[in-house]
Amino acid sequence: DSFLARWPADSRVPEVLMDCARMALSFRDGAAARAGFQDVLVRYPGGNYADDALYLLADSWQDDYGTEPAFAERAIEAFDRLVRTFPGSYFADRSEMRAAHLAFALGRYGEARRRYDAYNGSESAREARYWLGRTLYELGGPEVRTFKELMQYVLAVTERRRLLAPLP
Repeated sequence: DSFLARWPADSRVPEVLMDCARMALSFRDGAAARAGFQDVLVRYPGGNYADDALYLLADSWQDDYGTEPAFAERAIEAFDRLVRTFPGSYFADRSEMRAAHLAFALGRYGEARRRYDAYNGSESAREARYWLGRTLYELGGPEVRTFKELMQYVLAVTERRRLLAPLP
């Protein structure tokens, strides 16, 4: 803080602000960390640290959504904003996936499906396919069948005749 007070116009101010916010995060002071990251975003919206600040802000909201449910929505919005504002950022690919994972964790499977299905990044394509499958499983299908009905269907499709023993 003394550096910021003494040299408020120094070119290293964004870096110092980020360091202070990261330090607060490491001490598990989410509120102070979020205030620091938001300060960077307000004062230097297009600066070198803006994408880092936005990603860490969203990350902090995601970490704390258990204590404050509204933070989950803020995290998703921040991840989406990072992808829109900084599409070439190192964090863009990961942000898309984190927003989808958070939607899944919140039980918003329709939204998660849309996000995993639309994912077009290169780093997490396999991960997106895996989670899309999990999401489709959670959503279920138009038809729900019992095990016995599934066995009857398989036998009909494979044209096999076999007696089915009664199952409990």
